Amino acid sequence: MIPMLLETIRFSDGTPELLSLHEQRIATSLQEYAIMTPEWSLHDVLASNPCPSELIGTVKCRILYDAEVQEVQYIRYQKRQVGSLQCVKAGEIDYHLKWENREALNTLRMSRGSADEILIISSHGWITDTSFTNVALLQNDRWYTPRLPLLRGVQREHLLRQGIITPRDIPAESLKEYQRMALFNAMISWEERIELLPTQIIL
Repeated sequence: MIPMLLETIRFSDGTPELLSLHEQRIATSLQEYAIMTPEWSLHDVLASNPCPSELIGTVKCRILYDAEVQEVQYIRYQKRQVGSLQCVKAGEIDYHLKWENREALNTLRMSRGSADEILIISSHGWITDTSFTNVALLQNDRWYTPRLPLLRGVQREHLLRQGIITPRDIPAESLKEYQRMALFNAMISWEERIELLPTQIIL
């Protein structure tokens, strides 16, 4: 049985973004469950379930699916405010596919204390992601992103292909060697990224 999967697509004034990368992730996710040729396509799903015309600006399209599409929902997007991060060790947490079930991530997030969000540290001591974004760190005018994130987000893939970010292993103890951290995901473009200073990250 396939667990419920989730795809979150950004619409800007009615236009979907990074569709080809979302299509690739859906295909890759389903292939893990031996579905090599789905009977539906993302293009057809969005054509049959268009973004409501009254929703302008930035809108989140939330698609729940397993072998079939189970739900398509459009929500006006409100960007989360993040002013501090608490580093949290994740152990062997697995979120390499975008499952609807985020119980493990939500449990980790409860360890954030007074911080706004968590920065998840792998069992190797490397930085991975926050509970809802990929991350990149600035060093000598270059942005680096963890080589092994919890989830290979579509925005991360887009930025890698554009040469804007470079993958590398980033030990948590090396945070002081970077000037800034950026948070981004499918809903938060690189231009709209959330930036924090190392002093806003609690080890």
